[in-house]
Amino acid sequence: MQVKRSTIVGAGDFFRGRHMIYDENFFEQFDKFLEFFSEKKKNRDSVRNFHKIFVERRNRKNMEKFNEIPFSKRIILVPQCLRDLSLCQAREKGFLYECGGCGGCPIHAILEKGRELGYLGIFILKGGRAVKELIEKYEPEGVLGVSCWYEGFLGIIECENHDVVVTCYPLLKDGCVDTKVDVEGLMECMSRYSGKRQTTGTADS
Repeated sequence: MQVKRSTIVGAGDFFRGRHMIYDENFFEQFDKFLEFFSEKKKNRDSVRNFHKIFVERRNRKNMEKFNEIPFSKRIILVPQCLRDLSLCQAREKGFLYECGGCGGCPIHAILEKGRELGYLGIFILKGGRAVKELIEKYEPEGVLGVSCWYEGFLGIIECENHDVVVTCYPLLKDGCVDTKVDVEGLMECMSRYSGKRQTTGTADS
């Protein structure tokens, strides 16, 4: 396959975020890059590793800034795939789910912890497209997203498009259903606040 240089964004640019414009053209360029990258490596794991490295580097870069943001100016995004479908009582509400509090999965405990800390909002997403809607509606300064590496990659791009500080907490087991997360580790991540900034605002979770 022949690929013109002008249609490909270099891996270094993706990792460092240099000269990037996250618009429709970006995603078109990324698809072409991914096609080239997959064919070159002949291995699906290589693409997953690309997402993993990207997310991990962004997490390290954003960690200090994220921890400075008061809880009342952060939102948490949780994937619906954490639900136990055999027990779940969640109700669909637009592009979100509303937890029914059955306790059949970790989501209820995550919601309770977020409310206790005073987060601006904790949302159960049907899909990644909801990220843009929530950022524009609630205007958070920080986003903590729980996701697989691929959705984390896309979520980081969306947040950076809106100048929002983001960190991604990866799932232990990904997929479309029956996924797993380290709840204790996530709650520790949720609780981090350096105290360098003060706020007089009130949370609205």
